[in-house]
Amino acid sequence: QSLSSSGTCFAITGENVSIDCAGASLSGSGTGYGVFSSSNGTVLRNCNISGFQAAAYLQGDRAFVSAVEAGLNADGIVLYQSDNSVVENNRLLGNSQVGVKLVSSNYARVSGNNASFNRYTGIYADDASDYCELSGNFLVGNSEDPARPYGNRGALVLFGDYCSVHGNDIRHNNQWCLRSYRGDHSLLYSNTLFDCDSGSLLLEYSLNDSVHSNQISGGNGQGILLYAGATGNSVHSNEVWGQTYGIYPYSNTANNVFYSNDLHNNTVGIYAAPADQNVFFANSVYYNSQDGVQLTTDSTGNLFDNNTVFNNTRYGFFATSVSTGNVFFRNQVRDNAMGYAYPYDFRICAPSSNLTQNTLTATRPAPIAYCSSCAPVLQDNSPSGTVSIDAGC
Repeated sequence: QSLSSSGTCFAITGENVSIDCAGASLSGSGTGYGVFSSSNGTVLRNCNISGFQAAAYLQGDRAFVSAVEAGLNADGIVLYQSDNSVVENNRLLGNSQVGVKLVSSNYARVSGNNASFNRYTGIYADDASDYCELSGNFLVGNSEDPARPYGNRGALVLFGDYCSVHGNDIRHNNQWCLRSYRGDHSLLYSNTLFDCDSGSLLLEYSLNDSVHSNQISGGNGQGILLYAGATGNSVHSNEVWGQTYGIYPYSNTANNVFYSNDLHNNTVGIYAAPADQNVFFANSVYYNSQDGVQLTTDSTGNLFDNNTVFNNTRYGFFATSVSTGNVFFRNQVRDNAMGYAYPYDFRICAPSSNLTQNTLTATRPAPIAYCSSCAPVLQDNSPSGTVSIDAGC
């Protein structure tokens, strides 16, 4: 039987209570909760809940929520200090704030949900919600409210540590598809991220995250952005296309490793501004509409080793005058800037660069261009021809 309430509809105080609505509706007037529990072991199934501050607000451990449709509430499902709980196979649509919210809830599993068209965030885990698993969810059309708090800017927002975020399909969101903020040692992998306005995947102040095997496309934003001192992260085996920047280490990100990524048909494949002491190894960077790799804004001491950079409209590598002390070693750099006014695989405008054992476009007598005052170290490149050029530096 469907019920209406001007406050909280069900308040559970006993252990291991199960509610199965069998498809019935709980309707509120904008206050209270559809289901509130302060006890362990609460089970909620097969309910349609709308019009509450939260469809379900669960404080006890080992909660289980499945086959619930929660829409037109402020929040959909909230776990508060609710460890080892499961939220799976629910529809959390059109809430004015968040679809699923984890607050101080460790070891939660949120999987197989449709959390779409929520005005703030589809799925949110705060900085005291560690060891979570967020997997197999579908998120579209979230984060549309311009008044949303800064922390809610994204379809899936992770503040917790040691979490696993995988197999999610996130697309057409107003802000970031997937955002890790001040997290540590989380795994972000095998997600499909498409057409999010601000960008696809953001590591902000994040430490030691592993980002791999994601498919990222559309939207013309940033593909994978490391921001505000993100350090010690591993970014590998991702495919990124159709972005402004495929991979973008920015704002003093350092000591990250980027390897075996496939970066194509972006504006720039890798854009560093500023980023220091990072390693870029065995990436494929091709068919980008400007440079394959561009270093600018005091990006120093980076190592580019054994990357394949080819058929980019402008340069394979472009180091601007404020990016010093970078090392380019054993890269395969060919057929870049074909038909461009400055037909070079490398354009080096920065002092103290080192180019060693790179294989370049064989048909070019001078595939390396550098400014007359740069004096890069050039050793065992093939072909070895260079030209001194100051225009554009």
